[in-house]
Amino acid sequence: MAAAEEKKKKKIIKVMSSDGETFEMTEAAASMSPNVAAKPLAKIIEYCTKHAAVEGGSTAAAAAELKRFDEELIDVDTDTLYHLLMAGNLMGVEGVLELAVQRTAELIRGKSPEEIRDTFKIANDFTPEEEEEIINENAWALQ
Repeated sequence: MAAAEEKKKKKIIKVMSSDGETFEMTEAAASMSPNVAAKPLAKIIEYCTKHAAVEGGSTAAAAAELKRFDEELIDVDTDTLYHLLMAGNLMGVEGVLELAVQRTAELIRGKSPEEIRDTFKIANDFTPEEEEEIINENAWALQ
């Protein structure tokens, strides 16, 4: 393991900023940021690769192909959706972030607070009295 870590410290990679400037850094330094797990990172790379390849053609067929691709890409479980949302935000990939936010909104739309808690595995840490008070204070939002 020590040999692999030593190799990471010496291997130089190039990274490019959003405005096109290139920087060199060690692989070990690059692996410190962004802190994104493999599954969402693979999906973001897949998204960027597909969009970079298709966006040159602005035909209706290309647009339909991207729409289908995006729908399949974001059709994931809630845990993966959360990680895509966070990774898209952290990495500044607006398209993935927008897809993840839209999918989250679709999962919430029309559901009660209890159903939302179930969907996203959120524990209800309010006492019944606290919950009742919140409902009464925000009755306008439930109309």
